[in-house]
Amino acid sequence: PLRMKCTEVPQFTALQMAAQTFRNDDKLHLKHLLADAFRSQGLTAVHTTSASFERGSEVVDNNLNSNNGGTTSTKRLRRLILDYSRQHVTGQTMELLFDLADRMGLTDRMNELRSGYAVDVTEKRAAMHHVLRMPKSYVGKFRARHPRGEEILMEQVHGTLERVREFSEDVREGKRA
Repeated sequence: PLRMKCTEVPQFTALQMAAQTFRNDDKLHLKHLLADAFRSQGLTAVHTTSASFERGSEVVDNNLNSNNGGTTSTKRLRRLILDYSRQHVTGQTMELLFDLADRMGLTDRMNELRSGYAVDVTEKRAAMHHVLRMPKSYVGKFRARHPRGEEILMEQVHGTLERVREFSEDVREGKRA
């Protein structure tokens, strides 16, 4: 089924109207918005990775109070901070953007993309660019709709990455021109 363009839905029109308000109201100048600490706090989100996501990424923690001579091996949970406060938006603007994303099915489209569905109908194949960044250890930890299975896909990707690495080293070492 054909999907509607985001410019054809009422949520987009609402965003355009909000943008016009920003252009016409001096109180909505970014210098005034940045001075509002409550607004800035409301436009910041922190995401912390889960322990299961971080499986295998151990770091050394020099804790002098530990019983093993001051060094302990711990899992580091990573934080991702999304700070929209430096953008020319308000909480209302963000709500309008989220409404547009919901109306267009953005979450479903992102899941389709990661799952291996052909989301770009002009290419007629899956865009699996994110697999290029997955470590070898991710086999079995992500769900891909690949005709021959995710293990084969990961083997192909990492085999190609290894050949590129070897070729690059040969060029740097002068073995190839």
